[in-house]
Amino acid sequence: MIARVLEVPLPEPAPRRRAGTRAGRSAVGRRREQRLRARYAPLGRIAAIVLGFTFVIVAYLALLANVTRLNYELSKSAHLRARLVDQSARLEDQIARLESRERLSRLAAKLGMREAGTFAEVALPAPAQPPQPSGIALLSWLK
Repeated sequence: MIARVLEVPLPEPAPRRRAGTRAGRSAVGRRREQRLRARYAPLGRIAAIVLGFTFVIVAYLALLANVTRLNYELSKSAHLRARLVDQSARLEDQIARLESRERLSRLAAKLGMREAGTFAEVALPAPAQPPQPSGIALLSWLK
């Protein structure tokens, strides 16, 4: 096997800076800031992750609390409905008892009422017709 030399271009040398120039001084400050940021970057990431998980957990607990509240309201309304159905049945029984023919005939006998021997029909006069409006009412909708 024959070894051959690869031709790799050499990197160009960086331009030389003079010591103490403005560019040199600001570069040092930039590097210090970058190092400071790099030092606290993991803490920031950890804090963001913890805050994200905390938000998810709090949102989940809020949803569970809402479902629990809705279940309590549902059971309370079901209990109220059952109570109202029972009360309605009792009231219907009471109405049926109060409207019974035997009870009404006893009350009529106490009051001295008796059944009529003859029946008569009474014709009522027709109700008077209101006068028909004649003309244009501009403000009739203000009633």
